[in-house]
Amino acid sequence: MKTIPLFQKISLALCLAVFLLVFVRGFSTYRSMVRIALEQSSLSGAIAAMEARIAERLPARLSVLIDIYGLFHRLLGKNEVGGFYVVRDRAGMLQFGTRGSPALQQDPLDFQYDGESVGQLPAFSAFCKENNIPFICIPTPPRALDAYLPPGVTSAEQTNRRKTVRILESLGINVFDPLGGRDATAAEQLELFFRTDHHWTIETAFRWHAGFLDYLRAEHGFVFPDHGRNTDLRNYSVEVFPNRFLGSAGQRVGRYYAEWDDYSLITPSFETAMTCSIDSGETVAGSFDAALIHRRHLRQGIRPPNCYTAYLDGDHGETVIRNEKGKHRILIVQNSFGLPFSSFLSLSFAETAILDLRHYREMSVAEYMRKHPGFDVVLCMDLFFHAGFMP
Repeated sequence: MKTIPLFQKISLALCLAVFLLVFVRGFSTYRSMVRIALEQSSLSGAIAAMEARIAERLPARLSVLIDIYGLFHRLLGKNEVGGFYVVRDRAGMLQFGTRGSPALQQDPLDFQYDGESVGQLPAFSAFCKENNIPFICIPTPPRALDAYLPPGVTSAEQTNRRKTVRILESLGINVFDPLGGRDATAAEQLELFFRTDHHWTIETAFRWHAGFLDYLRAEHGFVFPDHGRNTDLRNYSVEVFPNRFLGSAGQRVGRYYAEWDDYSLITPSFETAMTCSIDSGETVAGSFDAALIHRRHLRQGIRPPNCYTAYLDGDHGETVIRNEKGKHRILIVQNSFGLPFSSFLSLSFAETAILDLRHYREMSVAEYMRKHPGFDVVLCMDLFFHAGFMP
């Protein structure tokens, strides 16, 4: 029978003690919540008081419990956190994986699995060609490398990406691959992505936005008057927030298992004049920082801040950015990966229209282009939610 080392026994006892303390304090919160509700003069007032109390206290309680749970796994030297499908690979990055099955995510462009929606891509590509508009896709580089996952843990990211590129090319769709068709090395992964989140870092988004602009110039003849200025990081301010970002994988296992990522906010040092409108009706005009950056998402609070949404205030169905000093119009279909990437692109375009098909339901992408004619290029950064391209 395997014995547990003494320090792990002590660690386990401390974790259980803290867990019980949180539970006991939580019980006092529930008791005070009932007392406050009974003091109200109406049922609606009682319900409102209870909801307010829950909103005030519950996130902190849950966050503490998750932190304790992750700390317990870390003290035991675990590379997998049970129940959350989160594993720590040999490069030190947290990954979403699963044991014994090939993937959590199916191939987004597998004709047998998703043939109906995939069938829209050739039709949409033909629609763009009929209107002389380049249609370009960016396959997101895989973050999980099979060779670095713990034994028995698998991910389908590498396989899915290769199949995605192959299918896009077979359909005659333009592909911009930031890595030139290869997989990143483990050392590169630590630079390209956050350790606790599936998104690429802000530095990566900036570097690849510059690469995409170079691609448009070389392959499609685009001209950007301020290209040299807009793609040189020396013309930008880089604010580093140490130990500030805990990504989606990190929040599932707590701050003590995951530790924290540093977060960099990159904004232009040169003069800008932008207008940003979102589908909720809000419009903000001013500099890049004033119109596109929302610094409240960088503040520490009860729960770890979602720093990634500092760009464009997070995901919206439709976002339109106008730049007085830009040239050309671009339509981008994206998910959250595009938040900083599209923000940087907006510095080179007169208009940057962004659709997130997880939230945008008003019309198809083709219908949107008919309603708002004049786009010079369409970029698709989101191949997992692509069923809304055609009517």
